[in-house]
Amino acid sequence: VYLINASRDQLMQIIGSIEFISEFRPYYSPSALLDPQSLNDEREFLQLIGQDMIIADRLTRIGVLDSGVNNAHPLIEPLLPDDRCLSVIGDGLNVRDLKNHGTGVASLALFGDLTSHLYNPEHYKVISDLVSVKIMPGDREEPNNPEYYPIINEDAIVQSRNNGAIILCSAITNKIPAENGS
Repeated sequence: VYLINASRDQLMQIIGSIEFISEFRPYYSPSALLDPQSLNDEREFLQLIGQDMIIADRLTRIGVLDSGVNNAHPLIEPLLPDDRCLSVIGDGLNVRDLKNHGTGVASLALFGDLTSHLYNPEHYKVISDLVSVKIMPGDREEPNNPEYYPIINEDAIVQSRNNGAIILCSAITNKIPAENGS
């Protein structure tokens, strides 16, 4: 993969002189999404995406096993009702994303990279909805006991499946302690 700046004629020359080129794609800078000028810019972008979003008639349900999901997010709200926001840790009542991690994972699962939508606005067809199962506590919540990780994950999988998820997504990792001090 190479990032190049070339005219059409230059691209034609490249095709003729280099073997095994599989494709050319336009480059879009993601900086427009990562560094909004103001909160109003972000709201306008979300409103544009929301207006262009078409929800398919048949949806594939994705189970997000993470730190919970903020289903009040304007793009996630129509795809994750309160009754599909669950938790298998703590008292099971605090289902919200207090780490601001699971909401991002849910957005990626639903929409992928929306950067290209900034440059080529068109209707965006959503083909999935969500169930959220909180398996990771927030920073101010009691941490999970590592001894219970397997049962937490098993419980989350069962909860997801019981709520119709056929795809499961978990983007949680843990540092592996070095053995023998190495």
